[in-house]
Amino acid sequence: MSLKHESRVFSRIVIDARKLGDGGIGVYTQNLITALYESNLFKIAILASDKVIKEKTKTIEAWQGIEVVVDNSKKYSFSESFILPIKHRKKLENSILHFPHYTVPFFLPKSSKVTCTIHDCIHLNSSSFLKRIASYFFISHALKRSELICTVSNYSKKQIYNNFCKNVNFKNKKIENVSNYIEPSLEGLSLENVSNINKNSETNYYLCISSDLKHKGLDLLIKAWQEITDPETKEQGIKEQDTSASELIVLGSKNKAKIKGLTFIEKCSDEELKKLYKNAKALIIPSLEEGFGIPALEALGLGLPVVAFSLPSLVENFANSIWYADRFSYKSLADTIVLMSKESEKREEKIQLGMKISKNFSKSYFSNKITEVFKSISNIKEYRVA
Repeated sequence: MSLKHESRVFSRIVIDARKLGDGGIGVYTQNLITALYESNLFKIAILASDKVIKEKTKTIEAWQGIEVVVDNSKKYSFSESFILPIKHRKKLENSILHFPHYTVPFFLPKSSKVTCTIHDCIHLNSSSFLKRIASYFFISHALKRSELICTVSNYSKKQIYNNFCKNVNFKNKKIENVSNYIEPSLEGLSLENVSNINKNSETNYYLCISSDLKHKGLDLLIKAWQEITDPETKEQGIKEQDTSASELIVLGSKNKAKIKGLTFIEKCSDEELKKLYKNAKALIIPSLEEGFGIPALEALGLGLPVVAFSLPSLVENFANSIWYADRFSYKSLADTIVLMSKESEKREEKIQLGMKISKNFSKSYFSNKITEVFKSISNIKEYRVA
């Protein structure tokens, strides 16, 4: 007599790792794989492109014994949605399948359990009507097909319910809020060696880690920086300030514009990322929408001031440790950067609060939570020897 599907034990997890290295989702994916790998509960397989395998060689090699399934499907493509599940069907059978984004393929094996992570519902607010429709369709499909849905904040969880409660039956679905922790490469960065705004003269720039997506607000940041550094603005007395910084570095942007005091860096190594954090005066986050805000967590944990707009997810996770711009405008952002640079006593209070709050988002907490979540969906009752 065969067991029912619900009572089967799934000891193998296949994780879509094609977005390793892609900002917040890449960090989340790496942390998730590491946690499940180190639990010794599961046999792990990952889907990875040739590009990811090349760029993340050391990371993948650290996961000794995991199976790597090569797939070069482009993101948000027909191949990703339809050809991938057919091409790798045998590799996907009788397993838990996890997709760390809402791009869950169609026609996945019925013998497997499907899970996903929905980080946010940002794409539903796109200025493009077609993108809004496509996003709603794919997120809806991901929610319907998945037995387990992970998200990264209570704000994102509410957004999922509010946007899809009429189209998706959540009654028999497991929805878990599993907050992330910092970029693994930063774990060894000593707090004693991190420069804050009061330290040495080499600390002469502000840092922004973002992308060129519209909701990331880089256009507002550029205007804010020009407002701060414009000689005419200073002469008119509009801003009596001393930012004590001559440069703003934006990491993650392909922007090639030549703007005085502004440097764009598309990519950097782990060691270069450490140096950027280590010598920055503060982190600026101009985003208009965030599901969690990993760069904010990284900066706060390393003792850096953070300036951002008052987004619900940032307020939820980091309370008053961040300097919040009270309006979604470049002038408000510029004013807040200036205020942060001037008020040394308040800045130090926020730094200490941020470092304290960041300890709530530890690797151990994330690892224990994500392992328990997948343990419950897999029906595993006890630890197994691989």
